Amino acid sequence: MITLALLLASASAIPLASTPVSDQVRAVEGDASPQTAGEDGAGDDIVVYGDGRVRQEQTVGRKAIEILPPGSSPLKAVARLPGVALQSSDPFGSYELGTRLSVRGFNQSQMGYTLDGVPLGDMFYNNHNGLHISRAIAAENIERVDVSQGAGSLGIASTSNLGGNLEFVSLAPSETLGGQIAMTYGMYHTAHLYGRIDSGLLSTGTLLSIAGVIHDADKWKGFGGQSDNKVNAKIVQRLGGATLTGWLNYSLHKERNYADLSPATLSRIG
Repeated sequence: MITLALLLASASAIPLASTPVSDQVRAVEGDASPQTAGEDGAGDDIVVYGDGRVRQEQTVGRKAIEILPPGSSPLKAVARLPGVALQSSDPFGSYELGTRLSVRGFNQSQMGYTLDGVPLGDMFYNNHNGLHISRAIAAENIERVDVSQGAGSLGIASTSNLGGNLEFVSLAPSETLGGQIAMTYGMYHTAHLYGRIDSGLLSTGTLLSIAGVIHDADKWKGFGGQSDNKVNAKIVQRLGGATLTGWLNYSLHKERNYADLSPATLSRIG
């Protein structure tokens, strides 16, 4: 899947005009405090919000993502937030059929998802309305995740109902030439290899990064394994006051179903 997005840097100041309507109208810019409607809570004024966010929003930064087990689904990054519940059949959350996400009572089909502003699917297995985030990008290549709880932003591009939204932002190419490589091996023949190369800032104003992931692990219950191979490439071209951003993703995802746990199996595990 190749997606190109043109981002134009622009700024505009839109004055807010007020018209008397029996009460004083105030414009509050950059202030998300609900107490501006009056100290006694009676709401003597009509408050018009300009710049700023008035809804509950949390951000999972790069440091929190880096501590995830290698090979984890990007959804695991938000599992530690208050109000967020994530259940998965495997420790990495890569088994899509057995992964369920809910945010303050909204299930994953009622949430909106984007990657760098591009709409994704509803995170169900074999969905019909877009790509799963686990197949779109490796967790190692994510810069941050913005989570809006309760109600999604009106400006988000989404193919799902908006009972909140998750906005994934990919890691930008570094302005210095370099790279990294990481290898992991663990129980159930888990093997994970990650590599990344950054071109640095070229004389043409171009930034380029290419990253690859090879992940393979046996199921902790039953026969078979789960494998997930990815290639993520991102290019940023600076054109004066504008920026042209494009990314290319390749994903080969294979999984074997987990059988339901019988009472006898649960008693042996316990």
